[in-house]
Amino acid sequence: MHSSAVYSKNLKKTTYSVAEGKKILTFGRTTIKNKKYYQTGYNSFISASNVDGMTRTLKQTYGSAVSIKGKKYYIIGVGKYVTKSDFKQNANKLIAVRNAGPLRTCILVFL
Repeated sequence: MHSSAVYSKNLKKTTYSVAEGKKILTFGRTTIKNKKYYQTGYNSFISASNVDGMTRTLKQTYGSAVSIKGKKYYIIGVGKYVTKSDFKQNANKLIAVRNAGPLRTCILVFL
């Protein structure tokens, strides 16, 4: 996971960034040069692709869910796990039901 760069209106990177998991206020979503951004201030924007999650199909698991400290996880690689509650079974496929994994870098609070 990583922080999101903050851009000016002409899409120049500023010296600021938004840390992963940080709550920020936004003033809506806008499109600049065919890319989507959230406006976070008068002349500041963050890329929507750094914030919005994606629905994904879990393609490979190694066995059924395992329990670690009382929570169920699927093993997806050596030392890599995803929580079982983030996925639902749909026609023998596991579909993400919420934004799982390193896709979400900050939480938006709309005015």
